[in-house]
Amino acid sequence: MGGYIGGNGGVTQVDGYSKTEVDSKVSDKVEDSQVLTDVPANAVFTDTTYSIQDGELSQNNFTDADHSKLDGIETGATADQTKSDIDALNVDADTLDGQHGSYYTTYADTAVSNLVDSSPAALNTLNELAAALGDDANFSTTMTNSLAGKVDDSQVLTNVPSGAVFTDTTYTVGDGGLTQKNFTTTLKTKLDGIETSADVTDVTNVKAALTALSTGTDAVGGDFIPVYDASAGTWEKQTITNAALQGPTGATGPAGADGAIGADGADGATGAQGATGPQGPIGNTGPQGATGPQGATGAAGADGDDGATGLQGATGPQGSTGPQGPQGATGSTGATGATGPQGATGPSGNPFGGGTFTGDVTFNAKLRVPNASTNPSSPSKGHIYFNTTSNNMKVYDGVGWSSMSDASNVATGGTTNTYTSSGTTYKSHTFTSSGTFNVQSGGNNFDIIVIAGGGGGGTHFAGGGGAGGMIVTTTNFALNTNYSITIGGGGNGAVSSSNQSQNGFNGANTTVGNLFTAIGGGGGGNRSDNNNGPNNGDSGGSGGGGGGNDQGSVGGNGTSGQGNRGGDGYKAGASSFGAGGGGRGSAGTNYNTAGGAGLANNYRTGSNVTYAQGGGGASQYGAGSGNGAANTGFGGGGGQSSTNGSAGGSGIVVIRYVV
Repeated sequence: MGGYIGGNGGVTQVDGYSKTEVDSKVSDKVEDSQVLTDVPANAVFTDTTYSIQDGELSQNNFTDADHSKLDGIETGATADQTKSDIDALNVDADTLDGQHGSYYTTYADTAVSNLVDSSPAALNTLNELAAALGDDANFSTTMTNSLAGKVDDSQVLTNVPSGAVFTDTTYTVGDGGLTQKNFTTTLKTKLDGIETSADVTDVTNVKAALTALSTGTDAVGGDFIPVYDASAGTWEKQTITNAALQGPTGATGPAGADGAIGADGADGATGAQGATGPQGPIGNTGPQGATGPQGATGAAGADGDDGATGLQGATGPQGSTGPQGPQGATGSTGATGATGPQGATGPSGNPFGGGTFTGDVTFNAKLRVPNASTNPSSPSKGHIYFNTTSNNMKVYDGVGWSSMSDASNVATGGTTNTYTSSGTTYKSHTFTSSGTFNVQSGGNNFDIIVIAGGGGGGTHFAGGGGAGGMIVTTTNFALNTNYSITIGGGGNGAVSSSNQSQNGFNGANTTVGNLFTAIGGGGGGNRSDNNNGPNNGDSGGSGGGGGGNDQGSVGGNGTSGQGNRGGDGYKAGASSFGAGGGGRGSAGTNYNTAGGAGLANNYRTGSNVTYAQGGGGASQYGAGSGNGAANTGFGGGGGQSSTNGSAGGSGIVVIRYVV
């Protein structure tokens, strides 16, 4: 490593040769006792016993003691110190803060003393260490050049047996053989002068060396002193003048006495005029003038609104099918004619072009039957087609059309009924209360309606309850699986009370296992005369109607695919109209008491029945539509001035299939 040699007033950097480098150079060399030296040029080695005369192969030996001494010297040790070596001492600069020159003198003395430590008198200064190295600033180069004259291990004849005899024989040595970098007497003497385990970078040694320095009294501003740069975290040298050592800042002295009061300043300019003050109060109103003559009578007011349309009556049941007429007599069979000769085979006919096949017919590709959404007219027994409405094959049995694919459906649960509608025979399972449905065979193409309980009507010119949600679809059921069916009850009507601010209650949901959930109808809104804000109808399967309120009470929202929103109520003067609840067929009417229309369905018996109709709203002309009928999902009617709202009708589930 590099180093510094201190001189008077400065430091000079020189090259050095570290112990590691020396070990690296020496490690691949051989012991003197194993080296054959001074071999004549062109020497040839034979398998012969040689003898070595006294005095031959001798040299200034590099002994074990010398090797141990080098091992004790720190890697990179030099006879001088670099700036980085001094920085590495990590002397705490904080202890220097606010100190005077005597502190640094003591510190330097201690450091020198620690550096010298117990070094022998002949090697306790840097100058003596340099002298021990022969004052050779290029010691590493000298060592390298000396070792260059020595041979490598691979070129040396080693482990020569004792008693070996050398003959006067010509030997041939390859390139680079038998040479080495010589460790000379001069170098050995120089190494002997270095103290064992010498380490000029050791903090203890440096302190000892600094302690041994003499104490001077002739320091001037241009002399150097060590200074620790706290911001850079390193030591550096500075002149005494530049260092400008100073003690810490003294405490602040006491405040001086107050000065005399100055003379008054000149008067300021006149300020801007203030704003005009507020206007005085208005005087008392004068006496009322005499009453003028009565005006002419105004025109007659417009006619009042028409009353709500009454509910549509239920469709009457379909009449039974009349008896089939008698079949005509069969005519007599004519005589069989003689068999004519067989004609040539004609071209392949069109199997759908009419005619009768008397033998087996094989179709090598797909066979497509007619498609229709309704049963074809004028069928004959055995006709088949594919019904695109129910998505199944149907066959005419001479009486009616039956499903070919679902004829094997067998199920249990609810109240059953078998009927024929439009020529197709069905079996229905009706659940008016909770139960279980199970399919033993088949399982495909079941028609189903699921209806929830209707919402109850509100009170005090209130909106009608919304219809229970209604699902109409075709589905499949897994075999031998119990499907739990829960029928939702109708919501209660609101109870009239002194605060007159209660909505009707929502109907309950109807569920079929985890397949379907119909949402209960929303309760009807109320008028709310107590300034509680508009009491809107509640949302549900179909929304409840808004109350008759002059703040704009609106109907509740319906559930997509199950129902519609309720109508908006209103109040104008003495006229209050609670709107009707939404139905499955249509929304409740805004500013009108009519409930939304229901939806007709014939799954139960083959005859249409209307389900899920919205409850009617109340007005000053009368209450709403009353309680919803059981198992219809109807919404309850709204209550009038001080009457209770009506309850909604309970739900129902009907499942049917072709038999």
